[in-house]
Amino acid sequence: MELAYQGEIITPPCCGRMDQACAYGKVPVFITLDGDRIEIQELRPKYDYYMVVADLMAGKNTQKILADLNSAFPGTKGKIAQDVRYYLGPVNKEIVDKAKKIMENDHPEKLGLLMTEAQHLFDQFVSAACPERIDISPAAQGP
Repeated sequence: MELAYQGEIITPPCCGRMDQACAYGKVPVFITLDGDRIEIQELRPKYDYYMVVADLMAGKNTQKILADLNSAFPGTKGKIAQDVRYYLGPVNKEIVDKAKKIMENDHPEKLGLLMTEAQHLFDQFVSAACPERIDISPAAQGP
């Protein structure tokens, strides 16, 4: 996994370590990243969880999105950069800690409610840093 990661960071789009979770297959994992240190814990969910993957027929520029987010680090001045650091720091930690506890102890619907809250917070604190928007409304899709 380390060699695969080293290969990814020298080629576009310079992906991060979260791709490492794919090596665990169907086993849910909790990943903690701290600089170059990675810690992976296997989760033991109380209930089964199912994922739905959908193609919204919309494009995105991952390299631009990552560059926009990275421009908020380290210590870039301004409200947008400050909001990005706040969301991706303490807010993100709180969300993933709650998600872990929910998966191990509570009903899956609680995780859905938490993800809805996380999206609202993302929209509030991060979306301004990524001006590229994806419009998935029916009108944007054409006839």
